[in-house]
Amino acid sequence: MKHIAIIGSSGGNLYNLGGKKPAKLLEEIRVQANSAGMKLHAVQFVGAEESMDSAKQDTKASLWQLDESGTFTQSERANLSVVNEEARLLDQKIADLIEEEQIDGLIVMSGDPNDTNQHVIRAAAKKQVPVVGTGGTSMATIATLGARVIATSGTTGTTNRTRLFRLLLL
Repeated sequence: MKHIAIIGSSGGNLYNLGGKKPAKLLEEIRVQANSAGMKLHAVQFVGAEESMDSAKQDTKASLWQLDESGTFTQSERANLSVVNEEARLLDQKIADLIEEEQIDGLIVMSGDPNDTNQHVIRAAAKKQVPVVGTGGTSMATIATLGARVIATSGTTGTTNRTRLFRLLLL
């Protein structure tokens, strides 16, 4: 069984296409992964209460992750600046999982490869873990950092099913 991780945020346009309901978004991806014989192994998802296109450091947000029992957990709501600090810690933990070869594929949704997702992206590039994702600017940056990007698209033409589709080729 392949193990995958999800990283990113509720994004700009993604916010209007599922990002404002992280529990539903993440659960649908898990269902699709399970049906394809993949297991969701790690999650680092920053869910803001407005589109990241207009979010400020004091915008309320929370960090979604996967606990040891496989349950999605949501941190307490806090300012985005505080949640991003928590996300940076989780970024390193997921990067360590990649370094330890416990992650076989990565889904990125409106990621932040220069900040809250930088360690995961560097580890994925080093280990050549297949990466699929949405968020044009962030995915272009991820590719230039040497990651093995096998599929990318804008958010508008993407669904939770198509976010996972390319990883099925692993």
